[in-house]
Amino acid sequence: MDTTQDAIRYHCNSHGGVTDGWRPEERLWIGDHGDVWKEKAVYPPFLSKVRAVKKINKEQTNFSQSSQRELHALTTFSGDTVAERYIDEETFLTEPEAAIVTRQVATALQYMHINDFAHRDLKPSNILISSKGPSWHVKLADYGISRRATGAPVSTEYIRTSGYIAPELVDTSENYTAAVDMWALGAIVFCMLTGAPPFHKLDDMLEYCAKMRQFPTRSLRTSTGVACIDLILGAMEPVPAERLSISEVLEHDWLAVKTPIASETH
Repeated sequence: MDTTQDAIRYHCNSHGGVTDGWRPEERLWIGDHGDVWKEKAVYPPFLSKVRAVKKINKEQTNFSQSSQRELHALTTFSGDTVAERYIDEETFLTEPEAAIVTRQVATALQYMHINDFAHRDLKPSNILISSKGPSWHVKLADYGISRRATGAPVSTEYIRTSGYIAPELVDTSENYTAAVDMWALGAIVFCMLTGAPPFHKLDDMLEYCAKMRQFPTRSLRTSTGVACIDLILGAMEPVPAERLSISEVLEHDWLAVKTPIASETH
C-alpha cells in the first residue's frame, strides 16, 4: 500500500506500519505513457538509496493491457542502475564514441530480439547515460510500448516518434517486425554524429523510401568513415527485409574496429 504526504511516498505493510518513504528529486524524462522520476529514500533515516519510478497515466486507452505488457518487459530487461541523464540531440559524439554507444544499445536490442520482443520506440532520449565519454556506459530504457514479435509480423498500433519512426509504421494498417528497431538505430547513429536524425519531416522520409530523394549523407562530417556510413544505410533500408539484422549490426566492421570496451550490460 502507498500513501502520500507532502510529496513523500510512503510504503506500508499489510498491518498499516510504514516501511519506507521516498521523496521525488528530479524528473528524469517524459515518456509517451508516463513520466520517470528520480526518488530519494527519506525514511527510515539510515536508508541511503535512490531509485527511478515511472508514474503512468491511468487515463490512457487500454491502460490495464499496456501496463501488464510494460511490467513484463521491465522485469525481463531492466537493471537496477539509476542513470542521471540521457542521450539527446545536443549530445555530439566523435565517431569512436558513437560506435561504443551503438554497440551497447545493439547488445541490449539483441537480447530483446532473441527473447522475441521489439522495443518499438527507440530514440536518443531512451538511451540513459550511466557514465559519460570517452568510454561511455549506457542503458536502454522505456519499454512501455515494447511487445512480442514472435513469428508473424506484429500488427501496428499508433506509434511514432518524429525522426526515428520506421516507414512501415506510418501506415497503421500494415504489419511490421523487429526491423523497426533497426531503422531507429540507424537514425540514432546519424543523430549522435550530426545532432539531428536524417529525416525530421515525414514527407522527406517517404520520398527517400520512394527513391525520390537521396539519403542525406552530406550532413555527416567529412571525416566519417565508409564503414559507419555503410552501417547507417544498411540499418535504414526502406524495405524492412533488406535491413541489417541486429546480429549483422554487431558483426559489422564499424563496431568491430571502434569499440574496445571491457564489458557491456543491458
